[in-house]
Amino acid sequence: MTQPHTVGLVRPIRGWNSWDSYCASLDQTAALANARVMAKKLLPYGYDYFCVDGGWMGEHGPNANGNTGLHIDSFGRCLPSRSHFPDGLKALAASVHALGLKFGLHLMRGVPRIVVERNLPVLGTSVFARDIADLRSTCSWSTMCYGVNVFVPQGQTYYDGVIDLIASWNVDLLKVDDIVPHPPEIAAIAKAIARQQRDIRLCLSPGNVLEYGKLGAYEAACTVRLTPDAWDRRADLERAFDALRDFTVAVAARGIVTHLRPDLDMLPFGQLMIPYPAPTTPLGPDQRPPYEGYARQSLLNLDQKRSYITLRALAGSPLLMGGALVDLTDQDLRLLTQPDLIACHDNGVVAERFEKQPPMEIWRVSSKTAPVTWVGVFNRSTTHSEFKLSLRHLGLQTPGPVYDIWNERPLEWIDSHIVVRLPADAVAFLRV
Repeated sequence: MTQPHTVGLVRPIRGWNSWDSYCASLDQTAALANARVMAKKLLPYGYDYFCVDGGWMGEHGPNANGNTGLHIDSFGRCLPSRSHFPDGLKALAASVHALGLKFGLHLMRGVPRIVVERNLPVLGTSVFARDIADLRSTCSWSTMCYGVNVFVPQGQTYYDGVIDLIASWNVDLLKVDDIVPHPPEIAAIAKAIARQQRDIRLCLSPGNVLEYGKLGAYEAACTVRLTPDAWDRRADLERAFDALRDFTVAVAARGIVTHLRPDLDMLPFGQLMIPYPAPTTPLGPDQRPPYEGYARQSLLNLDQKRSYITLRALAGSPLLMGGALVDLTDQDLRLLTQPDLIACHDNGVVAERFEKQPPMEIWRVSSKTAPVTWVGVFNRSTTHSEFKLSLRHLGLQTPGPVYDIWNERPLEWIDSHIVVRLPADAVAFLRV
């Protein structure tokens, strides 16, 4: 079996991201509470990136910065919310680092529109925000920013100043959003990061806008999102399969080794959307529910969760828990820390889809260091299905030991076949 690519010695990212559970409302107290749980329960298994997603610059309450909703400095760079992070992000990063964790941060591409309206100066230049803003370059789902014209030197200087500030907070990972469709700005941000003495991993978001003709541009980062936001819906579980297949085919077609990893987005397990309790009365005609619904426990069942996380482990995609860690269940903890799952994820090789015979789909990846192959046999249907696995499916010449990882049992060969029976949306995660 020819693997699409190996990603060197740097293992895939594991950790936690705040968006699924807190959206733009994470504050200092909640952040520290979740970081402490992460350090205690997940760090021993290599979950070391603690990531604050969007909203960290948003002002709330009496300390709001006028009516802009953003806390910005005199050069138009976003600063931590005084209402939600009164001690600042450098202090939060220090607390996170003291727990043995690494600190990740979300950043929107571009220059905030309020900065352009005020025409604030660009640090280190004699020009102003309107001179470097590209008013035609906007985000389809956010009105926060305009793009930056990086074809003028001052556009690069603007990004240099933004990254200088973020690096001064001792950030270890930067997730840049609305960036995938804009390779020139990817290059500018990567160049700004390269100037830093600190090692900062660059991750590109969002998904569903990826163009494989631009794959070389994405390699300025360590990960690129393949899908839209992944939530606790069957459709989000389903779309990851074909997205990953497209990625592996495109990477293999380039014929070169790459460090770029596919990102299938966060694991929407546990308590989600905490800031938005369901209303006690029906919404009025002009009211809408908040982004992605109301506070809830993940609607995924155990089989769907196993499929979600198994595909990501096989892919070397980031494993970023999305639900609140302060409410981490024993079931989710077992899923996140299963030893074979961790070993497969650490392997650093992106699996390939070996076979698709609807509703069965088989993904395989071999260990770089041991005579082991991990196989995911997925039932992509809404009904119970039975599959007969041959030696060819499992990459064997003769029958050998096959272990069912999630059910913790060896499987038996019958006439050179192994039969697996899977409920809807379930996976047989096998160690061969």
